[in-house]
Amino acid sequence: MSIRDSYNPYGPCPCESGKKARFCCRQSVRTWAKSPARVKTKGPKTGLANDKCYLSNLHDCSAELNREHYISRALLAELEHNNTIKVTGLSWQKPQTFSLVGINSLVSKILCCRHNEALSPLDKEMGRFYRTVKDFKNISDFHEKGEQLSVFNGFDLEKWILKTGLGLISAKKNSTEKMKPESVSLLYGSEDWPAHYGVYFNTIDRVAFTSDDLLLQFFHGPDFLVRAIRANVLGLRLTLLLGRPDHPLSFGEYRPRTIILKRAATMKFIEMFWPDSNLNNYVLLDGHARYEGSNPDLPEWARESEYVFIDE
Repeated sequence: MSIRDSYNPYGPCPCESGKKARFCCRQSVRTWAKSPARVKTKGPKTGLANDKCYLSNLHDCSAELNREHYISRALLAELEHNNTIKVTGLSWQKPQTFSLVGINSLVSKILCCRHNEALSPLDKEMGRFYRTVKDFKNISDFHEKGEQLSVFNGFDLEKWILKTGLGLISAKKNSTEKMKPESVSLLYGSEDWPAHYGVYFNTIDRVAFTSDDLLLQFFHGPDFLVRAIRANVLGLRLTLLLGRPDHPLSFGEYRPRTIILKRAATMKFIEMFWPDSNLNNYVLLDGHARYEGSNPDLPEWARESEYVFIDE
C-alpha cells in the first residue's frame, strides 16, 4: 500500500507546518488541500507609489527600498558552493561568461521594504520545494528512507516564477523586455489566472537527470512582452505560460496534481494542490533512467559547469 493511501492522519503534516496532518492539509485519503502562501501587505493601504518598486502601481508602497535578491535568498543558499555561486546571463555580464559571486551581490533596489516583506512567504515555499526535490532526487538512499510525501500549493510555485521574472527584468537596465500588465495582479491574487495560463511540466522523456543547476529563460513576442518563463529546477522542467498556447500539450502536463519520482517499487510523491478538482494528472519521472551528465537544457558552451543561472 502506498504512503498516499496509508499516511497517518495524526502524523506531522507533509507541508511541514508542524501541525498534525488531520488538522492541517489532509482532507481524506489521497486528498490534500494546502492553502497558498499569504501575499499581502500589513496594515492599511499607504497610497504611496514608490517609482523604484516594481509593484508601485498598487499604490501601497513604503518610502524605503530594500536591496532585494532577484533570485530568492532561500534558494540561493541552497545553491551556494564554497560561499559562492557561479552565474551567467545576467545583464552586467559579458555573453557566454561565468562569474563567481557571493549571495549578497545578487541584489538590486527593485522592491520597497513593504512589498519585499509581503512576498517573502513565496521565497520560503520555493526554498522548501527546492530542498524537497533535492532530497527526493538523492536516489542512492531511496531504499533506506522508503516512500516519502510532501505537499505544496501549486499557485505558490507559479507565483514564485512570476515574481522572479518581474524581479530579473526590473533589475535590468534599459531592457526592452517587459512583463505583461496583468502579471502584478496575478502575483497578488487580485485577478484570476486565465484559462491555459500557469505552469506546465515537461514530460517528453520522463527521465530524472541529476543536476544542481537552476536555469531561467524568457521568451517574448515581437512586442517584447514576456509570454513564457522556463524554469529548470534540479532537472524538473517547468514552463510558466502567460498566454493561451496554440498547442498546450507541446509544453507538457498542465498543473499536475502529483509529481512522482520512482525507482523500482519505491515512490517519492510531491502533491501539488490546485482548487480545480479536474486537475488530477500526474508526472512520473523514472529514477532508473536518470541522466548523469550535465544539464542537457543548458547551451553547449555552459554544460561543464554547475550552479548556473541563465537568462537568455
